[in-house]
Amino acid sequence: MRSKLNRFLHYLQIEKGFSQGTIEAYRLDIEKGLIPFLRQQRKLEVGEATKDDIRVYLDYVATDRGNCGATRARKLAAIKSFFNYLVANEGLKVNPAASIRSPRIPEKEPEYLTEEECIRLLEAIARKGRPRVRERDMAIAVLFLHTGLRVSELTTLKLINVDLDTIIEATHKEDGIEALAWYKSYHYWLSQQWGIKILEEGVFYTARCLQDGHPSQELSKFDSLDYVQLAFNILQLHEYFHFMADVACTILELAQRKPLFCQYSSTVYPQDRFEEAIANAYASRMMRKAGISEAVKQFMTKQPLPYDQFFQWTTRRAFQYGRQKLMELMCHDLPSSTGSAAGAELLLRIDHADLDYQDAPIYLESSRVARRVSSPLLFVESIRNLESSAKFDGENAQLPHETNKKVANTVDNLSCNLQQPLLHFKKIRGHGAVFMCKVDNTYSISLCHHGEDRWELLRVGRYDDIYSNPW
Repeated sequence: MRSKLNRFLHYLQIEKGFSQGTIEAYRLDIEKGLIPFLRQQRKLEVGEATKDDIRVYLDYVATDRGNCGATRARKLAAIKSFFNYLVANEGLKVNPAASIRSPRIPEKEPEYLTEEECIRLLEAIARKGRPRVRERDMAIAVLFLHTGLRVSELTTLKLINVDLDTIIEATHKEDGIEALAWYKSYHYWLSQQWGIKILEEGVFYTARCLQDGHPSQELSKFDSLDYVQLAFNILQLHEYFHFMADVACTILELAQRKPLFCQYSSTVYPQDRFEEAIANAYASRMMRKAGISEAVKQFMTKQPLPYDQFFQWTTRRAFQYGRQKLMELMCHDLPSSTGSAAGAELLLRIDHADLDYQDAPIYLESSRVARRVSSPLLFVESIRNLESSAKFDGENAQLPHETNKKVANTVDNLSCNLQQPLLHFKKIRGHGAVFMCKVDNTYSISLCHHGEDRWELLRVGRYDDIYSNPW
């Protein structure tokens, strides 16, 4: 009897493709339930079971074991499946359970959490969870709330089973840029990596959206890496505006001695999310200066409300009014006579000298680890394996001695810290994996990434010459 059961379980796994949890449930229902009962009836082989035996067994588990209708229905399903296998593969002539009706299961309303309860659950995890497992627990809770996964499905879920591109596209259409990048305020996360978080997959998704858009003259010289850099800059600019708003609200709090940001973020922001439209307008205005506004506009108009309303605030006067309206929302419960909103609006000027892109830390998030970065394209800290080409050596030999020293110092800096502001390390548009860095106000170096950790110095010369002909 046990050998037949083992073959049946193997059949469920190989041919039917049942999950391990279902197979284990079937095994217990047969091995620990039906077979011991039949032996009490002096029937040593399952083939000796009759229809009446199965009915008596179901009555027994209902009355003596207290099994509910759903449990009895599951046991009957396992028994029917077992006997069907015996008929098809083990020579049994008839399935004694074939005509037995499954117990009626009363319908009941599904139990679910209200929106308020979901928010309280997530807030509890963010506030009270242990630091090492907080993000894991948050991911588990969000998956349960949004997908309705079973526990067994969640615990066996592997990264290769997740279609990240489809998920990112769906969440971007629903949540806007916040599905690709987000800002964690120092009001809440000061000791836990506050700053701008950019999803690595979100950068590549944005780059594909920009590349798949309508071709334009301004993007005619772009290659794939140029699109990646552009995508990173768009996400960074959007979230940097949230940082500027955070700072502005902090100044208001210091002046008014009230927790304005917490009130704004918990009550005002969730209602209309007006700040997201202004943040998109800020990014769009900055990209317009770079001559690529049309591609950015196409990307942003595909986002949900209120993100796609950014175009109303892109002119100089509209953007100024939008910033002032945002500050009024932040101090909504203050008397209008205080004039704080008009004063704090100045903090959101793009040309404000006291704020810089480096002031907000940037972290590249991926499915593996979060890494702090500042380069808009290469997420590396230094260049180790750096070789020089014959052309580079020849041009360097023709430079003045003092310039040779500066070139050597620049190369040393590349091997120590790629993110030094004085290097001005950046990609050369339209030339693949070719980059340049600054030697001094006159001379620059071009270098190429050949894959893995291998780099090559290509040329050294005047900035305009290197940028137009880096090879």
